[in-house]
Amino acid sequence: GAIGRCRANLKKLYQEALLIYAEQNNEQFPPDNNDLKPLFDKGLVKTAELFRCPGVKDSFDEAGGPGGFQGSGFPPASSYLYQGGLSLPGKGERAQPLVWDRSPRNHRGKGINVLRSDGSIRFETKELSRIRLRKLTSRQ
Repeated sequence: GAIGRCRANLKKLYQEALLIYAEQNNEQFPPDNNDLKPLFDKGLVKTAELFRCPGVKDSFDEAGGPGGFQGSGFPPASSYLYQGGLSLPGKGERAQPLVWDRSPRNHRGKGINVLRSDGSIRFETKELSRIRLRKLTSRQ
């Protein structure tokens, strides 16, 4: 179903783009919240399709809409939120939420897929409100 296809999307995004980016950048993922343009700039991602959850039935428009995206960010109309400023977890460190479904509506309100910084993906059904983008301190 859509939950499995969404997980496959996130796994591909991690293995083919985020992990490679981190390996090339001192184990750091792209620095800014909801800005994955560095993955495109480095040629690791060629299409924005990876950023659309297969569970989203509605078409996207620039203004957002169901599963859509309002405000700034790259790519526009992404189904996912991205936590910038994380790095690959070291030994014994807990993996942090890195990319997750923007809305539980993507999966009929049953939960959200959460990709963690170690590449693991879990379908979370409880305490969804605890996963929030953290504000990042400005870099010098």
